[in-house]
Amino acid sequence: MTGSRVLFLHTTLSLSGATARLLRMAKLLSEAGTRVTVLSEPGSRSDAFRDADIEVLPAELPLRPIAQPFAALRTRRLVTELEPSVLHVTSERLAPLAAFLARPYVLEVQREVREQLPYHPTALRAVIVPAETLLESAVNRGRLPRDRVRVIGHGPKPPEDIARAGFVAGEPIRVGCAGRLDGEHATGVFLDAARRLALSGTPYLFFVFGEGPLEERLRRQVRELAIADCATITAPAAPTTAELLARLDIYVSCVQDGAPGWFAHEALLLGVPSIFSAARGSLSLILDGESGILVERGNPAKLAAAIEGLAANPLAAREMGLRGRQLQVAARPADRFDEGLNALYEEFVGSVPV
Repeated sequence: MTGSRVLFLHTTLSLSGATARLLRMAKLLSEAGTRVTVLSEPGSRSDAFRDADIEVLPAELPLRPIAQPFAALRTRRLVTELEPSVLHVTSERLAPLAAFLARPYVLEVQREVREQLPYHPTALRAVIVPAETLLESAVNRGRLPRDRVRVIGHGPKPPEDIARAGFVAGEPIRVGCAGRLDGEHATGVFLDAARRLALSGTPYLFFVFGEGPLEERLRRQVRELAIADCATITAPAAPTTAELLARLDIYVSCVQDGAPGWFAHEALLLGVPSIFSAARGSLSLILDGESGILVERGNPAKLAAAIEGLAANPLAAREMGLRGRQLQVAARPADRFDEGLNALYEEFVGSVPV
């Protein structure tokens, strides 16, 4: 891959699993000798890219080029000037723009697809999904070519220097979720569960790490539920997401459909006792009651009961977190991520004239 240039198209460098995954890919390709540039709106995680010496250029990335033709043309002009070997498009939301640009590209589909996705029949080199459970919706509803779909699972690196205690005596129980604040994540259910637990008499602190289109609605929900004294919605620029997650006693994956995201995998690697909504992808990720807990989607009462059960038995919770970490480490997610991405780029970037 030495001598190639990969141009990532990413909507915003916000605190999200997609941004964390992008940073991991950009570092990996850069270390392999590939020139990496990211086109994106700046956001709360911009400093992480700067610290990693990843070039970031602000750019207009219209989600509907046909409705924003001048912005789309400016983006095309910028891409042409940069002369990339391949575009790497990090979200299915940017599929129309990638098709419009008509340059060799790789498209990531990170969530359930509900409608047909436009694609360029010859420029599309590959489609990446992070879990097997997302493959069928990408092909059947998204109408993407099956022979170009590759599964490259989430692959955060096991932390080497992050220590966590968990369940410190005399301190509130710290419970958190993380991810893009949108309709794919049932963050509102998490806040409803927080309200129930706030009335239980046990001291809790609840954290929502993330940004997105539903942020204001969720902040309003916090006020309406009268839990502002114990619930925080935040997207700090630092520290790393692993350090943020390591401070939690319990992690909750709020994904509604598809598969748990990057942060859920990272929490498991950190040994944080974790609760998952029973989305299809969760069923293959954990052993219910052993390496994590599955709860019915959209049910705040059951989520609150699961959190309360872990909080009431810290020893069992720690053992569950340790088991979750052991299974994740044994699965070698970081190695498999590296191998999958390297293989894809050797196959597809190697075939693109530099």
